[in-house]
Amino acid sequence: MAAVAKGIFQRENGTGARRSETATAWILRAAWLTLPLTLGPALADSLDSRAAGLRTTTSVGLWALWSVGLLATLIPHPVTLTVVRIGGPATTAAAAWAAVTTDEPVGAVIAVAAGLLVGASALSAPVGDLFVDGASYGDERRFLLRGPGPVALLLGPLAWVMVVTGTITGPLLLADSRWIPGTAACIIGLPIAVLAVRATNQLTRRWVVLVPAGLVLHDHLALAEPTLLARS
Repeated sequence: MAAVAKGIFQRENGTGARRSETATAWILRAAWLTLPLTLGPALADSLDSRAAGLRTTTSVGLWALWSVGLLATLIPHPVTLTVVRIGGPATTAAAAWAAVTTDEPVGAVIAVAAGLLVGASALSAPVGDLFVDGASYGDERRFLLRGPGPVALLLGPLAWVMVVTGTITGPLLLADSRWIPGTAACIIGLPIAVLAVRATNQLTRRWVVLVPAGLVLHDHLALAEPTLLARS
């Protein structure tokens, strides 16, 4: 714990971490802003052969998600970090799907590159630190804690899958006029997606807070309440 505290104090005393956070966040914002130009054509080509209702519903949903995601990238906060860390990998998945279904090889390459850039920057440590620090006040400085191994490697990705599949499966089935399975998927999937979003949000609310008196460890997975580690 002493080594962790020393490392955090060293990061705070320098400006490199701040520059890295700002630069990575703007890379994410720029990549997200240009998604209609980089990922959009491949998605449009992939959806072109689909039924009109399904194509329209998907297009409207993608534009809505793009708008929400762009707004989230512009407002650093633990809540918007949850949106970014769900939407970033979802963009990568959408790019992968578009790449294997489009007939345009150049568009596929551009889509994959854009999707990977958005996903990697959304999950990066600098973006995590910047967004959790958006809720700080006064002289404090917040640093996001990494998830424990089983959570980061298994439970986190599983929650993401539940959010994405639970959110899109039902509406897409309904848009394709498959009323019974679509209704069932909405009734079952949407509540599961809500629970998975809440679980994901809990992972973005684990941080170390640097205050004048020392460090405050805010980790509900390990501690019943925040604990102050005073400077020696």
